[in-house]
Amino acid sequence: MKQEFADLGDEIDTKSRRNVEKACLVVERAAKLKFLGRRPKGKEIWGNPGGGPPHVDTGRLRASITHRVEKTTGEIAGYVGTNVEYAAAVEFGTSKSAPYPYLFPALDESSAEIDAALEDFS
Repeated sequence: MKQEFADLGDEIDTKSRRNVEKACLVVERAAKLKFLGRRPKGKEIWGNPGGGPPHVDTGRLRASITHRVEKTTGEIAGYVGTNVEYAAAVEFGTSKSAPYPYLFPALDESSAEIDAALEDFS
C-alpha cells in the first residue's frame, strides 16, 4: 500500500511537471509572437513609432525567450523569460524609449490556454 501511494505521487509529479511545461510553452510562444517582422530598410528607429511592438532588428531578444521548469519540495514552478541584457528596457521602457511589453501581455492573453494545460491530467 505504501509503495502504491509513492507510485501515485510520482505519477502526479510527472503529470504536473508536464502540464507546467505545456503552460510555459504557451506563454513563450505568445511572447515571441509579440514581435513584428524585420525592421524596414532605411528606418533608423528601432521601435515601432506608431505604437505597439518593436520591429525585429537581429532577432536576438525574440530568439532568447525561453522557459524552465523547476521542482522543489512540494512545488513545481515554471519560468518564462530571457537573459538578454536589454530585455527589461524593451518590456518596461526607459527614460529615452517607450515600453513595448511582450512578456506580461503574453501571460495575460494566454490565461485560458494556461488553465487548460494545468488542468490536463489525462
